[in-house]
Amino acid sequence: MSALTYERRDMCRPCPVDAITQGSIFNYAFSEDLDNKNVLGMLISARCDLANLKTSKYSYVPVVSLEDYIFHYLARKLFLDQKKEEVGKIKNMVKDLGHDPGIIDVYGIKKCIDKIVEKQKAKEKANEAFEKIESLNELINKNSDRYTKDDLAIIPSKKFKSEFSDLSQNKAEGYYLIDDVVDHNNREASLGPHVVLLREVHHMSAEIAEFIKKGCVHDELLEAGNSAPSLVLGKGRMSYVLCNMASPYIELVMQRFSNIFSRVGVKDPHKNLGERFFMDYIIG
Repeated sequence: MSALTYERRDMCRPCPVDAITQGSIFNYAFSEDLDNKNVLGMLISARCDLANLKTSKYSYVPVVSLEDYIFHYLARKLFLDQKKEEVGKIKNMVKDLGHDPGIIDVYGIKKCIDKIVEKQKAKEKANEAFEKIESLNELINKNSDRYTKDDLAIIPSKKFKSEFSDLSQNKAEGYYLIDDVVDHNNREASLGPHVVLLREVHHMSAEIAEFIKKGCVHDELLEAGNSAPSLVLGKGRMSYVLCNMASPYIELVMQRFSNIFSRVGVKDPHKNLGERFFMDYIIG
C-alpha cells in the first residue's frame, strides 16, 4: 500500500440506540452484483417515514468497499472505454487510407488490416491495437470476481487517476464516496473507504427494518423460515446499524440521488454559439 497520507472527512456519526433514519448504514445488505460479499446498505427513505415506521416498505442503496467498486464496476467501464479507443484508432487509420471506417463493422478488424493496411509500420501499429482489443474482449467477458491487478495494467494509469479524482470530488455520476465507514457499534472499527451505488435501489419490509433497528440475528430468521430478500442471511450473522451519515453529507447524497432521476434532456445549443457571442460582444 502507498505511504501517501490524506485527511479523511468525518462523515459517519454514532447512531442512537434502537433507532434508524435516512442515512443509516447497516450490514449484510443484498446487492444484485455482489450478493455474496459483505455489502452494506444505506437507507434513503424519508426521515419521518423511518421514525414512525409509516409505510410497509423502505428503500436503500448498496454501499460497497472501494476495492469492490474498482474491480466490479470501474474496471469493466474502463475496459469498454479502452476498447472503443483502440477500435477508433484502427477506424481512423482505415479512413486515412481512403476507405469507409464502417467496413470494419462489416468485415471485422483483422480482415480489414490484412487487406487494406499495406505499409509495414502501419500494419504493425494496427495489429498492436487489434491484439489489445482481443485482450480487452477477454477481460470484458471475464467474471469480475476473477479480475486481478495484472488485468488492470492494460488501462493507462492516468485514466485510473482521473476516475479516482472524479470519485473523490463526487463527480462520478451514480456513485458517492464515503471516505471511511466507521462501525460505531463495534469498537469504532474503521472499515475504510466505501462507495454508495446510487442507481441500485432496493427495498426492505418494515418488519426487517424494525429487526435491524434492534439488531437482527440471522439465525432467528433462518430458524423461523422468515424471508428477508434485502439481507444476505447467514448462520452466526447479525445485521445492525453501524453508523449514520453525518449532515450535510447525507443531504448531498440525497441531492445526488434525486439528480439522477430528475434530469431533463434538452437539445444542446449550436456549437458555434459561444464563438458568435465572442465575435459580437468582444471583437464587435
